[in-house]
This record gives sequence, C-alpha cells and structure tokens, in this order.
Amino acid sequence: MNMISKTNLDVLHAVQVQTSKIYTPIAEQYGASQSGSFLDKDIRKRMNKEGRLAIEPENAHAMLDHFIQLQQENPNFFYVIDLNDEQCLRNVFWVDAKSRHDYINFNDVVYLDTTYLKKRCKMPFAPFMGTWLRAMSGVTPRVIITDEDEGMKAAVAEVLPDTHHRYEEESKADFDSKHGLPALKSHSPHGKQLSTIYTHEPFKKFQLEVLGTIACHPRKEKEDGTKTIFRVQDFEAQQNFIVTWDETK
Repeated sequence: MNMISKTNLDVLHAVQVQTSKIYTPIAEQYGASQSGSFLDKDIRKRMNKEGRLAIEPENAHAMLDHFIQLQQENPNFFYVIDLNDEQCLRNVFWVDAKSRHDYINFNDVVYLDTTYLKKRCKMPFAPFMGTWLRAMSGVTPRVIITDEDEGMKAAVAEVLPDTHHRYEEESKADFDSKHGLPALKSHSPHGKQLSTIYTHEPFKKFQLEVLGTIACHPRKEKEDGTKTIFRVQDFEAQQNFIVTWDETK
C-alpha cells in the first residue's frame, strides 16, 4: 500500500467510516495493481493497528477477567470497555470502590495525565469524561488539571463548563511559587523576610522597587508649615524629582 492510500485510509478511519465501506475507494485507487485479497488484508492490518490499544490479546483477556473478579468482590468497582467496529479493544476505563467513595469528599481537584503514551506502556491512559462522571455519580470537580492538548481543551470546555480548567505547567509554576523561595538580589533582612511571605511575582516587583531606591538620593530643600519639600536625585535614570510630603495627609 503506497503512502497516498495509507493517508486516505487514515482519514476515512478518523471519521469512523466502517472497514467494509473503506475498501471500495481504496480499491478504485489501486485499480488492478493488487489483488483484492491482499488489499483487504492490508486495510484490515492498518485499521487494527490504528484503532485498538497496544496490548496483547492474552493480556486483554487477563485484564477483563481481573475486572470481573474485582466487581464480584465489590459491586462498587466500576469498569467499562470500548470496542471498535471490528470488535477489538479500543479503550478501557476503571475506578476502584475506594476512589469512588473518596471522590465524594475530595472532588476539589482532578489531575489528568495522558503522558503514558510517551512512556513504556505505549498506550494513552485517560478517562472518558462522560463515563467518568457516570462512575462518580455525576459530581463534577471544581478544578481539572490536564496537559495543553487541543482536543482535551475542547472536551473539558464542553463536558465540564463550570469546572476551572488549569494546565499542568501553570499548576507546577503555582506550586513552585507557593513552596519555593525566590532568588534574592541583595542581603537585605527585609527582603529575606518578605520572600517567605509573598509569592514570586509580587516579590519581584518589591525587589525592583527596593533596588530602585538605592539609586535615589533625597535631600530636604525647605519646610513650609506642614509640608516638607525634598529634591530626589535618581542617579540611575539621571533625573531630579521634587517631592512634597504633607504630614497632615
């Protein structure tokens, strides 16, 4: 099968066209260059590769047997499987009884990690939104954390419109800001103390103001009743400023 045919096959499969209906346009593209039996074999081989989990059949049977046993031991164990048009395993979702029970009290934040596809498991690991909500008695989380996948953004916006959607990198930055100390640019004891109080961004603004005052030299010009007038030289900006302080305000 040439590259053009493979691309067309992937497009037809992506829009969920059944294998039997895919055969005709691909066969017309091939013409008489390949016999029907070999073409049919190529199509089904690629469809199976693209439309099912990267898991061996014996492992799939063992997994389902294990799920059945767990549900027999505890009816609150929840699992569901998704098959493609060829009745091959495409997706699996499960949640144990304790997680379902704990979620009622700890549903503030849900973290969704789909990076397993890039790791040794060779398969994505993520719940279906609808199935997951059914397993969790329809209770939506207040916050859900995912990667920045465009498909995931659209799915969360559609299925969980009232849930605050955060991205993994944002959450990591928030955690580092809350639990880590910012870099100090001076040995000022005040700066060290404030670095333990403020998060990183407000503290950076404070540091800029502190460093700015070092370059400023105030000099009292005159007093007028309750007002005191200062001339402030900013050596960094090379400018002079007149500042009035009113003790009644």
